[in-house]
Amino acid sequence: MYRQNLYRRFPIVRITLSLFFVFILFILFVYPSPEGPFFNVLKFVIVITIGVIFYQLYSLTSLQEEQHSEENQRLTDEDIVLLNEEVEIKMSEVAGRLAPVTEFIFTYYSNFNVGLYLMNTSNTTFSLIEGSPLFSSEISLSDNTVSKFLNMDSPTFYTPHSGLEDVKHIFNQNVTLADSASILVSPISSNNQMVGFLVIQAEEFGEFEENDKEVAKHLCQMITKTLKDTSKLDILKIQNSFLMDMTSAHKEISIDNTKEELFDKFVKFCKRSLYYDKLTFTLIDDKKPNEVIIQIVDGFNADYKKGERLVLDESLHGNVLREGIPFRSPNIMLEKDVKGRFREGDLPDHSFTSFIGIPLNVNSHTIGSLILESFNPDQYSMNDLHMIEIFGSNICQILKWSEDYSVVKRSATHDGLTGLLNHRTFVERLNEEIDRANRFQTKLVLLILDLDKFKRINDTYGHLHGDFVLQETAKVLKQSVRNIDITARYGGEEFAIILLNASIKDTILSSKRVVSNVANHLFDKDGIQVRMTITGGVSEFPTDGTTDQELIAVADKAMYQIKRAGGNDVGLPSTFSA
Repeated sequence: MYRQNLYRRFPIVRITLSLFFVFILFILFVYPSPEGPFFNVLKFVIVITIGVIFYQLYSLTSLQEEQHSEENQRLTDEDIVLLNEEVEIKMSEVAGRLAPVTEFIFTYYSNFNVGLYLMNTSNTTFSLIEGSPLFSSEISLSDNTVSKFLNMDSPTFYTPHSGLEDVKHIFNQNVTLADSASILVSPISSNNQMVGFLVIQAEEFGEFEENDKEVAKHLCQMITKTLKDTSKLDILKIQNSFLMDMTSAHKEISIDNTKEELFDKFVKFCKRSLYYDKLTFTLIDDKKPNEVIIQIVDGFNADYKKGERLVLDESLHGNVLREGIPFRSPNIMLEKDVKGRFREGDLPDHSFTSFIGIPLNVNSHTIGSLILESFNPDQYSMNDLHMIEIFGSNICQILKWSEDYSVVKRSATHDGLTGLLNHRTFVERLNEEIDRANRFQTKLVLLILDLDKFKRINDTYGHLHGDFVLQETAKVLKQSVRNIDITARYGGEEFAIILLNASIKDTILSSKRVVSNVANHLFDKDGIQVRMTITGGVSEFPTDGTTDQELIAVADKAMYQIKRAGGNDVGLPSTFSA
């Protein structure tokens, strides 16, 4: 072992021995070329000895190289194991961060089979993050199915007559689909590269709504933003335990949190993770960009309170918002040219010294501020400022995500043209109200309405004017009923109203008033003035039916009886007696 170490650590020893033996061979065989049996034996012994020594040197070198290679191989294997563990952890964290979005997706598409695929870190496969067992758990990028998706730039339908056979590998081999099965695939992109896709499968193409493409597109945009936010946070949280706490707080946020609930969670996190004597969170008024409204005050509140308005003047708070640059001071009382904290002249009113203010930016646009103050000087370091900036960025991301969710939620439940509830949501609400009426032994009235001769508007003035008529009709209907009643666009030029906690006898006059209000409304746009009438039919729970389909059928029948008689009135069911 010592000899092996000697040779390994001191290669000069090997060189010296080699030169020495070369010299001996030279003396024996070249000069002075001695002869005789003794010298012949000596030559033989020396040659054999040199051969053994050279063999040993070569063997040791090869052994060292082999051992070194094995060590490198072992390290590589360990690295692979660690890498795989990190990949699994990262994928699970991504799934956790996406939980609010996926929760909404699977709730909204509860009657469909849904799968969410994201590109694996190896960039060779798409993995099923969440979804129905109907779908394959992994799909290779080389698969023909994926090659079809990679060329997408917007949500695409695949039906039995339009490409569904070409993307069949997205389903498990043992799955048998109905002949009418169809799917909607929406790409998830980041930096102009597809990183995943959302797939929604229906038994029939007719189950999809007109706005499902737009909804899927918005959902995938939310997923993309969440993935980008996740990537940023993953890098930062390794550097500081503060970020670990922030990530934990982030997971507590639910998909249906109101803005007030989000603010409460922000305050709880700040109390747990930051030090301050006063925390102030403000948002700029969209209608008055030179004013802000205080959304949160935590701690000292003898000066400015929640709900108070502030003008963007030359105070520290005003400068942070106007310049869009963070500001930190160990003692604002010693700062030159400081005219105030939140208003000019308010600096002597209270004994605050340490100050940190950061602007809250969304898409390079300042929307508000986060201010921390302390009575103690030198309370905040540059590292504190850095951490608060990260927290402020996270606040903006959450608020933007909440706003995006509200848009998607409204798009999923409301008709895009009229703003009324869409058909799907109307049916859901009707069933909810039927259950409630049944539970409390009350009645409700369903009013189905259809614009008379609406086709002539599109044919005469064009579809844009037809859209205007539908929008105006929706406003008239909404204004003609109580706030508690539920108004929806049933489809096309048809509308529906649920009159709660009422009978036909109670609501016959109000139902007729709805019809007359439409007839009396002047539809005036771009110099074109038209009059419209509408025909309605009513049914009553539980007199005319105990299910949504029974009530709709009775109201439809009553409505078409009036239609055939000329319209512009409300039809009553055969069960009604005055």
